[in-house]
Amino acid sequence: MKLRRLIIALAIVAGLVFMLVLGRWVTAWRAPLALIEQGGQAIPTTLQFVPKQSPLVVSVLARPDRLADLWLHLARSKQRSALKKELAWLEQVLLAPTGLAYQQDLQPWVGEEITAAVVSADIDQDPNNGLTPGYLVIFTCRQSQTALASLELFWQNQALGGAALTFSDRVGSRLISSSQSGLATTLVGDRFLLVANHPEVLRQALVAAQATDTNLQFDRRYQTALQALPSQRVGLVAMNLPGLKAWQQGLSYPDGPVNLGAPDRPEVDWGLLSLALTRRGIVADLALAATPGKALEPRQGQVDPDLQLVRYLPDALAIAGVGRDLGILTQTLRPLLSFVPPDWRSGLSVLQAVDRGFGQGTMARVEAGLDQNYALGITFPSGQAQPDWSLISQPSPGWHQTLEELEHLAQTQGLGVSSLEIQHTPVRAWSRLAAEPGGTGLALRAEVAGLEADLEGYQVLTASAEGMNQLLGRWSAPGDSPAWLTEAESWKSPAAAYLQVDWPQLQAQLQAQAPPFRLWEVAARPLLHHLQKLTLVSYGQSDRLQTSRIFFHLTNP
Repeated sequence: MKLRRLIIALAIVAGLVFMLVLGRWVTAWRAPLALIEQGGQAIPTTLQFVPKQSPLVVSVLARPDRLADLWLHLARSKQRSALKKELAWLEQVLLAPTGLAYQQDLQPWVGEEITAAVVSADIDQDPNNGLTPGYLVIFTCRQSQTALASLELFWQNQALGGAALTFSDRVGSRLISSSQSGLATTLVGDRFLLVANHPEVLRQALVAAQATDTNLQFDRRYQTALQALPSQRVGLVAMNLPGLKAWQQGLSYPDGPVNLGAPDRPEVDWGLLSLALTRRGIVADLALAATPGKALEPRQGQVDPDLQLVRYLPDALAIAGVGRDLGILTQTLRPLLSFVPPDWRSGLSVLQAVDRGFGQGTMARVEAGLDQNYALGITFPSGQAQPDWSLISQPSPGWHQTLEELEHLAQTQGLGVSSLEIQHTPVRAWSRLAAEPGGTGLALRAEVAGLEADLEGYQVLTASAEGMNQLLGRWSAPGDSPAWLTEAESWKSPAAAYLQVDWPQLQAQLQAQAPPFRLWEVAARPLLHHLQKLTLVSYGQSDRLQTSRIFFHLTNP
């Protein structure tokens, strides 16, 4: 009997130990997935140091090693070696100027939040001596003493390398800088380590933390946008759109208030992007704030797109869109182009191609007149400089007027109108004849600006005869509704527009027409290497905010 009780007791103890070990193993196995299921730190605390006029502010709300662990966890085992090399390369690129290594010098003390900001287009605001943007990086500290030890060791190594160090005090914090490396640092309390490319940037950051009306954390537009976005996130990106554009182009931008009376001010000029993770990519929710002094026209819940139209578009599109009122989509996309480096914008030449064919202002007329359901497809044929596009739309009085205006505009541009049949369907074509040498004499070549056809109550415009031929083929045998659209519909309803981008196709087009991203490409290379598709959903707008969602579909090659 005693032996039996002893065996039962040992079995119970062994079972408890097994359950404890299993529980710890499951917890450790699921730990990387917590960033998907729960997100990281919900709200950044470092924005108190960032001036609210900063062109670009990026806050990572989880430690980089946790993000790397998740990336490796989701990858197949045979891909992890290549991913580790990519991560090591990225660390080398970002930390090489400092001589630091993340695992050795930063990971022991860095907290769950790192913010990097372009705080000024020009540090001294003096255009006579050129532009020197101000850059600021803020780390939160888990172990302040370890952070202090790492900081002291860094500056000791700088001094041993011959750098002359400068020490100063500002608002109770010790600033250390070196004119040789251009770096400046300060430790604020036991929570924040600030690094900048000039001591003046640190002084501005410390002043901003003392004056709540000048820093981003207490900015009214930031607070309003933050409340409109999902709270589960791993990152936040704040964008002063005019300042971002000026910084990208190497131009000066005033750090103070802008001229509110300027007639050319856009409807929105500031945005906040909230980043969350899924097993298949990154979800970015975007809120764009109305420019001060302007109110947006509310459009929330007033749209009903015919999503079946996308089934009639040709296959293998670089860009596919479906929605109601094309102007809503273009208003959503226009601010997003602020994120695209200027050298790459010339590759996105769809609008220019339409205007080049029919005349300046054509696309603006199309945007204004297409106020009903539509589907839009764009391809970039190999060997052609111009994109090929197709547009399906419901007829309306506004759209009929637009077609009449296109007819008149085409005539003023010297375009002739002719009728033909494609797949037994009457088609109207606008073209321009050109004479060119051919054989022993001259040959006439027709340069097509566009084709138009009526199909069972819908009107179709295409840029080429081949595009019209493909669309007519799909009209008689439509495809299935694409998977990306079915997924996007489940996010939130109602929506004003849906847009899908095949990134490999678009990237090939951009790289063929423009130089690479430079610094942006270096920082974004791991993401772009795995990016397959982007899906944009526009949710319309209130009188203060324009909201949308972008999904970055990532794969491991």
